Amino acid sequence: KKLGIEGDEFGMLAALTLGYKDALTPELRESFSTTGAMHVLAVSGLHVGIIFVVLEFLLSFLNRWRFGKRLKPILIIVLLWSYAFITGLSPSVLRSSVMFSCMAFGGVLGRKSNTYNTIFVSAFFLLFFNADLLFDVGFQLSYSAVIAIVYFQPKIAGLLYVRNRFLRWAWDLAAVSLAAQIGTAPFAIFYFHQFPNYFLLSNFVVIPAATLILYSVFFLFIVSPIPYLNVAIAFLLKWILKIMYTCIAWIENLPYALSVVWIDGWQLLLLYVIIVAATVGFVRKSFTFVTITMCALIMFGLINVYNHYT
Repeated sequence: KKLGIEGDEFGMLAALTLGYKDALTPELRESFSTTGAMHVLAVSGLHVGIIFVVLEFLLSFLNRWRFGKRLKPILIIVLLWSYAFITGLSPSVLRSSVMFSCMAFGGVLGRKSNTYNTIFVSAFFLLFFNADLLFDVGFQLSYSAVIAIVYFQPKIAGLLYVRNRFLRWAWDLAAVSLAAQIGTAPFAIFYFHQFPNYFLLSNFVVIPAATLILYSVFFLFIVSPIPYLNVAIAFLLKWILKIMYTCIAWIENLPYALSVVWIDGWQLLLLYVIIVAATVGFVRKSFTFVTITMCALIMFGLINVYNHYT
């Protein structure tokens, strides 16, 4: 605010960086929700991951010293958890903080961590301290997204080989978005009764913009006491936020931007059975799992007919 960032830009920036959502207007929330970009305004694994990368870069000088290689991961863990406390310890931030802490702790021991082990260790610790998190929407969406991204993203990206560097980046980003939707769509439809049809298009806007914004904000906090430079960075940030919101508002107003869908608990369970069975059937070329997929689809349809009838 001191540097002239106010209104919608302040609301987006406060939510995106520090998890402060009180400044978000209903119109802003609606736009980001309709386009499937609301995850950017909730501090999550993307944000913690960027903070982790920035800290790795800023503390890289410690690698030159004998004890620096052991000290750096400890400092990263302390600073990551400081950020987690500042942003309010949401389930997605807790999950990513525990995961990156495990990675950093592996660095202290001089060992590499297994991604799936890290995911499930973080879930175990969170549920050990608060088992009610299992029924938290943020917890369910966070873990379904990260598991789907880790498993499906390499497989989707591997379907198409692109030589051009920019096109390769675009395809990898599309693969991440598709993988995340596979994992989270059933939960999102069940809880919020809507599906954003242009989620790929909106993610092409918000993910690069959010990454650029987070790096810029980190730089702004460092140079904030320096006159003129702080104003210049704040001005740049303001325009990035304006452009991002303008693009999101345009996508929101495209025809058929949102599908309204209602499913019950049994259909939610069947959707995940379909995803798992279809994946195993495709990977293992198993007729048994293809049969399970078809049976689950038929049951899903029958429940849908019954719900419409009643």
